[in-house]
Amino acid sequence: MTRLIDLTPLAPVTDVPAATAFFQDVLSFELVAAFDGFAYLRRDGATIRLIMARGDMNDAARQQGYYIDVEDVDALHETLLPALSKLPETHHQPPADTSYGQREFVVVYEALMLVFGQPIPKEPS
Repeated sequence: MTRLIDLTPLAPVTDVPAATAFFQDVLSFELVAAFDGFAYLRRDGATIRLIMARGDMNDAARQQGYYIDVEDVDALHETLLPALSKLPETHHQPPADTSYGQREFVVVYEALMLVFGQPIPKEPS
């Protein structure tokens, strides 16, 4: 049986070069390839493909969310904080513990919600 290797989201954006710059400058992704209306970016084991959106990105049907599992959510947030602090207040939420056992922070770009998270360590019993 042929093995699946990876699953990479196709994220629609209104301006691929601007979105590429956001992923590079704010989230420290590396550009792997770019063509007209398309960019492929990677950071560690996480990848994303940005594609030119057709239509209204404010349409709720176009909104997408991506969960990115990380080893140390607080350390990543601290690393990204200089760039994140330049975003509008509504486009960034600091790390917080959730009721479902994850510690997460959120970054919003257009209709994309990026959630970075990790399990909250269980206290020894």
